[in-house]
Amino acid sequence: MITGGSATASVTVSELNDFTDTVTLTASKSWVTFSPSSIVGSGTSAMSVNVPAGTTAGTYSITVIGTSGSLSHPTTVNVNVQDFTISTSPSTLTVTSGGSATSTVAITTFDGFTGTVTVGASSSWATFNPSSVAAPGTTLMTVTVPASTVTGTYPITVTGSSGSLSHSTTVNVNVQTPTPPLSVTVKTDKSSYSRGQTVSITVSVTNGGIVIQSASVSVRVKNPGGSTSTYSATTDVKGNAVIKYKLSILAQRGTYTVTSTTSKTGYKSASATINFSVK
Repeated sequence: MITGGSATASVTVSELNDFTDTVTLTASKSWVTFSPSSIVGSGTSAMSVNVPAGTTAGTYSITVIGTSGSLSHPTTVNVNVQDFTISTSPSTLTVTSGGSATSTVAITTFDGFTGTVTVGASSSWATFNPSSVAAPGTTLMTVTVPASTVTGTYPITVTGSSGSLSHSTTVNVNVQTPTPPLSVTVKTDKSSYSRGQTVSITVSVTNGGIVIQSASVSVRVKNPGGSTSTYSATTDVKGNAVIKYKLSILAQRGTYTVTSTTSKTGYKSASATINFSVK
């Protein structure tokens, strides 16, 4: 039976050699009641076992005793108390506002519990697929955080219910504000150069049309032979960084590739590429 549940059994008193006295029935646990509580000579009584809610799952031995004067005889009834637990993995989720994450909800059984467990949550952010589990089993919980949610930790109580049984666990959802992305463009002052000239490379960094000052800029120039030169700079008050790349008089002819990567604390990094040629 389940914790908080009840069950019945018949207690039979059999007489020997025309025994006709009254036999009083008692039990070693307060969980037990008898109807009737005494039997004259021989007969049966209905024993009810009411397991208190919260009783730990396991097998409990109850001694049933029949007493008449100086006579006393015991017998044993084993009560198998069944239950389940609920857990999540992971129990902490990190989600950006407007995003989602998943956690596996596991239903673990004890002492042969085989009921269906319905799973729910204290927040409308959480959905389950499936919403009920034939124990033992698992379900997938998806937590979707509204875009307007501010940064913070939000506990969600996940509850599994089956009949009178109910168990809960907590999932902590750490909500973070989305990191704004950088936008980077790179251009050269010309598309084609001659040996010995200087290539002026301008990198511009913005976010949503707003110029970003003090962003770190890395510029890599790869020549037609595959060799690279790398330069570093920081954007000015207009969100620009200018790199001067000097072509030698023996510079390889062909296509050169310029790749710029930009980063700044609190923003997602970005990169851009452009080509120029040397005649």
